[in-house]
Amino acid sequence: MSDPNMRITRLLCFLYGETTAAEGWSALAPRLDTFRRIHPGAAKPATSRLTQRDAILMTYCDQFRELGPPLQTLRAFRADANKLNLKVLRSSRTRY
Repeated sequence: MSDPNMRITRLLCFLYGETTAAEGWSALAPRLDTFRRIHPGAAKPATSRLTQRDAILMTYCDQFRELGPPLQTLRAFRADANKLNLKVLRSSRTRY
């Protein structure tokens, strides 16, 4: 398997051209390094992390309203998923 940084760089060049890719990579690389340091398990190949038995739910917190405020409802959903021994990945938080 090739170096992930090289693969990302090649894809950025293909999509945006060399100049813009270089600018984007200089901003992206430190963030990826930080992420990899904090989450070392994320570097495993996807096939070792997910199987056909896994299901992925991608959502925004304002899509959950059953129990009250969206974040409270999402928190309750995550707690229920943990009780059922479901894998719940932490999502990134967007600040407006």
